[in-house]
Amino acid sequence: MLRRCAVLGALLVALVSGSWACSRGDQRPSFLLITIDTLRTDRLGGYGGPGGLSPHADRLARDGMLFENATCPMPMTRPSHFSIMTSQYPREHGVVNNRIALPDTAVTLPGLLQKAGYATAAFVSSRVIGSKSGSANGIETYVAPEQTQTWTAAESVPQAVRWLEGHAARPFFLWVHLFDPHMPYEPPAEYQPAGGGTARRLEKVAWPAVNAIARENGGDLPASVLREALDLYAGEVRMADHGVGQLLDALEARGLAKSTVVILTADHGECFDHGILFEHSECLYDGGIRVPLVLRHPGRLPKGARVSAPVENIDIAPTLLGLAGVPVPPTFRGRSLLGRLDDDRAGFFEVPLYQEGARENRAANAVDVRAVAGEPLRPIVDDDHATGVRAARWKYLASARTEELYDLRADPTESVNLASKQPAVAAQWRERLRRWEAANPIRLIRSDQVDPDTLETLRSLGYIR
Repeated sequence: MLRRCAVLGALLVALVSGSWACSRGDQRPSFLLITIDTLRTDRLGGYGGPGGLSPHADRLARDGMLFENATCPMPMTRPSHFSIMTSQYPREHGVVNNRIALPDTAVTLPGLLQKAGYATAAFVSSRVIGSKSGSANGIETYVAPEQTQTWTAAESVPQAVRWLEGHAARPFFLWVHLFDPHMPYEPPAEYQPAGGGTARRLEKVAWPAVNAIARENGGDLPASVLREALDLYAGEVRMADHGVGQLLDALEARGLAKSTVVILTADHGECFDHGILFEHSECLYDGGIRVPLVLRHPGRLPKGARVSAPVENIDIAPTLLGLAGVPVPPTFRGRSLLGRLDDDRAGFFEVPLYQEGARENRAANAVDVRAVAGEPLRPIVDDDHATGVRAARWKYLASARTEELYDLRADPTESVNLASKQPAVAAQWRERLRRWEAANPIRLIRSDQVDPDTLETLRSLGYIR
């Protein structure tokens, strides 16, 4: 596999050099970045998920490059999105939870592209990353919900499509954020499983409904209700995928498909296992930190290529700057996805920091929901910060109280902890994680006051009470 990745890297370098080294002005590629909030990788057909759930994302993967082992650095919306935009880990750019805003001084991907003459726009579907979050840095047209907390894909995608109407003459950077798979799961009827609804106990998945059912069952959420919840989550994925299809069709209809690099990814996933239910912020298992990542540019990037080497979402920004012919600033930590990709790479990640109220909220939910289908939920430990590293084969998780090591090739579901059986391997990854932490000290950006809109948004989404 190492040879395959090295050869692919050389091929990509040649393709990129031949395609854009001499490009000028409006011949540079445009970019459509699609981020789907809380999207598990295993729900996409291109990653082995159920057929028919994500036909448009699967089409994108067939026409482009699919990265099999991409990770996010922190399974939370603001920190992960800002890592995409700044090519820095959250502990470096300072946004280590959803309450902190990105400083205006941050050097961002859209800001650099704007200075290079690109039209920049964003249509985001949650106030968590509204303009007050700092995410509008370098973006000329920034549209987010104001009267409601969130939008569905049916509300945000048409606005992005209309923006494309008048921006085909010069290169553009368009970011579209879809929020649908995030809790609460409440897809419209047309995206729900066939025959569902009449006998279901759940019409939507939100903590009040889940807690009520668990209380009726002595603290145990029945397996049948979990299946209903997963069906509703799948419906949300189907709705987001429909939005992806509309965006791809809009590029085709306007003659922009061949000149536009499309990037599809997620900020994080969602945990439905390992004693963690409907949660992502403290889930460092693959359900939470492994994310889809697909790049497509017809005729310029290999069609149908699958890359197994580990990559991170901080690698997206330097990749796009390279394609645009814009110098990569020294503050960017990622490496181009189109260079040499070896299996010795690794992705680093950690749980959010300083989440005032967030863990208390989880603890309150745990009073009602103590088990799912008879399996106890994981206890909440307030002072136990967890970090991890994921490579092509090994995954290592550490905290003050625990140490976990998984052989992902033999055990992709992370079921057997080998830390005590493979002490030498665990020690190797423990040291690599320690070196990463030492090289990336935590930057503290803590505000004693959080604006009321942000607090209300976090409450509405279940992060705090």
